[in-house]
Amino acid sequence: MALKQVGLKVALIDKAEFPRDKVCGDAIGSRAARVLKNIDPKLADELEAFPQKSKSSGWKLVAPNGKEVKLLFVNYGYVSAREHFDNFLLNLVRKHTSTTIMTGVKITSVNYSESGVDVNLENGSKLNCKMIVGCDGAHSIVRKLAGDFKVDPANYSGAVRAYFDNVIDIEEEIIEIHLGKNFLPGYFWIFPLPNNACNVGFGMLSSEISKRRIDIKKSFYDFIEQHPNLKARFANAKQVGELKGLVCHSVVRIICSPPKMFCFAATRHLLLTR
Repeated sequence: MALKQVGLKVALIDKAEFPRDKVCGDAIGSRAARVLKNIDPKLADELEAFPQKSKSSGWKLVAPNGKEVKLLFVNYGYVSAREHFDNFLLNLVRKHTSTTIMTGVKITSVNYSESGVDVNLENGSKLNCKMIVGCDGAHSIVRKLAGDFKVDPANYSGAVRAYFDNVIDIEEEIIEIHLGKNFLPGYFWIFPLPNNACNVGFGMLSSEISKRRIDIKKSFYDFIEQHPNLKARFANAKQVGELKGLVCHSVVRIICSPPKMFCFAATRHLLLTR
């Protein structure tokens, strides 16, 4: 959307069809509204009117001994399931730009050529562009163009997430982070969504998961069972769907040298420009 006035011919490629589930904590910081407003104030207005979100005005951190600290945000954010929020953003692109959108399209390889970058698709066709921007996650195809990249487990985290209905004692507009003495350095989260639903998850540094051979899915349920307050709050809650895993990267790194740019973000998008 930010490129719509600069005269570039842009294609957006995603292997999924939308709407689709995306494993995430679903928290949206206030920066999202600010970025949309900087592009076009009407976009921020559309975000404000978007119904499938809950307001996030602050957060509380609960220590293993039960003591808690609560902080309010200067500017509020939101919590919205990525299935809905990503589809909302894609519809903004459709509505406000002339971007060529290709969903349900899988890229098999990306290679340099004399004319820029060749993008090979699973259906046998090929696209050529002057620059490719890859926001395609931990197993990025675009990242393979950057030969100096190495995975450092100390900067990665593994996590799992599930949706629950009817978790009790949810404080309106407050997201929760819980620490457990048997689960450090990791944390458990509860992020309230509309309609009495919550995004619930647990994550830990990948280096610790590997070193201690932690079963992170088992740890998720153990955390609830062993925590004196959470066990009661989840007693009559209903899990909706399966517990799913995700990989998080803790270092902001942008690799940029024409004709490629790689951003550490798991949106699974590839952006091509000419």
